[in-house]
Amino acid sequence: MARNDRCRDRNGRRFVLTVGADPGYGLSGKFGNAGRDRVNKSEIAGLVAGRTGIGRSAAGDAVDAVFGAIAETLARGEDVRIVGFGTFGTRSRPARTGRNPRTGESLNIAASTAPTFKAGKPLRDAVNAGGS
Repeated sequence: MARNDRCRDRNGRRFVLTVGADPGYGLSGKFGNAGRDRVNKSEIAGLVAGRTGIGRSAAGDAVDAVFGAIAETLARGEDVRIVGFGTFGTRSRPARTGRNPRTGESLNIAASTAPTFKAGKPLRDAVNAGGS
């Protein structure tokens, strides 16, 4: 069932955000991102503010706190599991020898740790239902 949220964009203009009936996983309407297939952090904070009734600044702080907590936990080598959404983790990549494609010269690529994300079933189902 669709729901309309009254929101404001970055410039303070009002718009109605339709949630739940569109293929954009709740991100549609006059969002101020025409032609883009992405949403930035301040727009997520606007959604949080609109849905919870808290101020936009407090919502931005909450979004920053969540992202910061995820990053700190991953930096410690632990996974972050959010039931119904997905699991953030890390994957170690060993050091290896690569080649410069232009010159063919060998070069050493340092070992690194990359963040990973595995979507949970409810998120996959929501994304797949929106695309049909």
